[in-house]
Amino acid sequence: MSHAECNGRQDAQPVGGAIARQYRFYYGVDYDGDGNPSLQITSGEHDLGPVPPSREIQEKHCAAFRTLFAFFYRQHSPLTTLPECTAVVALAASLEALDSIADSIRARLLEWPHIDAQIREAPTAYLVLGYRVKSVRVFREAFIHVVGKLCGRHEGLMRWCKDRSVPESVVALVKAECSRLTAVSMTAVKSLQCIGSGGAAGERESDHYKVAVAVLRERLASCLELHGGEGSEGALFRMIVNCRFDISAYDVERYSTRANVDAVVNSSARIVERIREIARRLVKNNLRRGEEMAYLTCAELADDEVPWVTCSQ
Repeated sequence: MSHAECNGRQDAQPVGGAIARQYRFYYGVDYDGDGNPSLQITSGEHDLGPVPPSREIQEKHCAAFRTLFAFFYRQHSPLTTLPECTAVVALAASLEALDSIADSIRARLLEWPHIDAQIREAPTAYLVLGYRVKSVRVFREAFIHVVGKLCGRHEGLMRWCKDRSVPESVVALVKAECSRLTAVSMTAVKSLQCIGSGGAAGERESDHYKVAVAVLRERLASCLELHGGEGSEGALFRMIVNCRFDISAYDVERYSTRANVDAVVNSSARIVERIREIARRLVKNNLRRGEEMAYLTCAELADDEVPWVTCSQ
């Protein structure tokens, strides 16, 4: 029999008016004639306190360990769904064995063929799962989608923050990023609405400059009208980046009979580049695994920015 690294813990009940010290369980790995492993209770000599648990409690813990063990060492019990994975993590956490199996869970998650699509569908659940098993890859991707779905939605964010399944450090990180991204988005929209007001004094007074600004603001207003709702900010800025902003003779004639078309087009070139520069900042990370997101997406967290690392520093 070889000893397993995972172990259980049980606080003894009050005895004689005093609380007994902690008692730790140890289990070994045993193999049958066909080589199938199972967990068995080892000697009780590892008692950390004067009062050992009852046989019933020992058997309960041993059964829980066997269930946990089967998920990772028996081929007929693979982890293939979020509920299965969440249940195993909860079981391991209750037995204080999560650190012993976290590597296995992280490896299993990354083997799932559609993990990214599943994260987009249930980002909060995967955010918590990624946090508990310390998977930077899963946590980072889920964080992007949680922030995207909550950014700019104050009431929705407040409700989400009350979810007791989400650790406080994760809530704080999401709130801070939602606040930052919302401020950046609002500033960008205001800058776009005021585009053209920063030209040189002499240039601003020319007919061709005024016409260029008027036409471009009209195009921007159309973009805002099409994608101005909550949750469409990503599509809005992506549309602005990709818009050609062509100015025709008809556009010029609608605003002035004196302005020269070529002069208007030349004046618009610098303004258009400024427009795209503002919008590009908000779509740098908007393409997630080949799919464009309608909502805003923040930058990916660095390896040392995940909460279990920052909290330990």
